[in-house]
Amino acid sequence: MVLFGPLLSLWVSKHNIFANSHHYLYRKFLWSAWGWTLILTTSFILLLSLSAHRPLSRCLRHLSRLLVVGLLWWSLKHLLVVLEDAAGSCYEPMPQDSTDKSSDHPSFLLHENHGKASCLRARMQWRGSQPSS
Repeated sequence: MVLFGPLLSLWVSKHNIFANSHHYLYRKFLWSAWGWTLILTTSFILLLSLSAHRPLSRCLRHLSRLLVVGLLWWSLKHLLVVLEDAAGSCYEPMPQDSTDKSSDHPSFLLHENHGKASCLRARMQWRGSQPSS
């Protein structure tokens, strides 16, 4: 891959899904590496199971493992969002009074019952821990 990567970049079409960073599937699968994992692993399982003339039930058993792990990943991702919303606070910067020179740092107004996504959509500031997802 390291040796042939630069040479293959000359051969790839600029209109290919993988070369076009504005393509819908490219953005969705890049955002979620899980999409790539499912495509590649599912095709690998199907290729091996069906080429070895194994029963379809064995192939479905392997694919069900992917489904279970996918659901586990999805639920943990949403759990991290819930924990992040519970551990942070949403603040709105207060306008500075031009006559008040006593404080060098801006004042903030706390907004309750805002999650991180709604806080950032309202163009306010979110302060809290950010677990990796």
